[in-house]
Amino acid sequence: MFLSQRRDHTYIIRYRDFSGRMTTKSTGTKDKRQAYAFLHSFSLPRGNGTVAQLYSRYLEFSRIEHRPTTVTRIRYVGGRFLPLFGHLALADVTPETLESYKERRSRKVKRTSINIELRHLRAMFEKAVDWGLIERNPMTRVKQLRLPKAEPTYLSLEEFQRLWKALPSQWHRDIVTLAMLTGLRREEFIELTWSDVNLRERVLRVSHGKGDRERFVPINEECVRVLQSIPRTGARPFPYKRNTVSQMFRSARIRAGMNPGLHFHSLRHSFATLTLKNGAAVQDVQKIMGHASITTTMGYTHLVSRDMHDAVAKLPNLKIGTGGS
Repeated sequence: MFLSQRRDHTYIIRYRDFSGRMTTKSTGTKDKRQAYAFLHSFSLPRGNGTVAQLYSRYLEFSRIEHRPTTVTRIRYVGGRFLPLFGHLALADVTPETLESYKERRSRKVKRTSINIELRHLRAMFEKAVDWGLIERNPMTRVKQLRLPKAEPTYLSLEEFQRLWKALPSQWHRDIVTLAMLTGLRREEFIELTWSDVNLRERVLRVSHGKGDRERFVPINEECVRVLQSIPRTGARPFPYKRNTVSQMFRSARIRAGMNPGLHFHSLRHSFATLTLKNGAAVQDVQKIMGHASITTTMGYTHLVSRDMHDAVAKLPNLKIGTGGS
């Protein structure tokens, strides 16, 4: 919202309604001080759009600004939130409304899923603030659910070999090998194009990573060999759906008789753990993996330290120091 003046010098308030149209409200005064006082006391009309109308506009905005995978998640959240609260006027959405949604969802889905839904709702209502539809984000006081601290699951080299042998086709083996050697996320493989692959410089450009942060990932000779062996029949090395990649990994893991807690993302954890074990600097691993915070990368150093302690614990008992000094 902001002040403007008509030709007769009367001050008016300009703001956008739920559809994005610019709307005006007269302050009834030509005095600037009185106009500002009116502006500060002015509240957006209670009928300034419903949650369903906001969602529709936000979805259109997301189709332009976000990746398809993000849009899919937004549609998923809308399918759960709108049947309950889509009819509400935006001005009637309170932190209590959102807390009740959080409580309802906690009966049906995991805490991790609820937190993802809350993040998308927070972003949607924040955009409503930016658009001038509401004064404050009702999600501000709504906290995420606490999650039990879980250590990342990763594969040892021996486990990787077992998994690799259980893979049924070459493209399965190619994507799993590259995931183990680059730390790329599943979505990053799917979005990767041949124009992002620079074999001469031995680097991959990741432009569709988490948070849409572009980064460059170095690759070794084994990665180069794998990429050279893939036929360039289309724009993407791996033109597959997310579920296809996950199901492929799950089936191979079952055939290999491995830990059910392992999933495709475990290959990313494995990359971080192995690079740190082999002496890579934490800051370098952070850049390669695209972590926004080095704290995330530091979480892998705990795994490395634990393995080092396990190795020391396996040393033989030298039976010294039992007598004399």
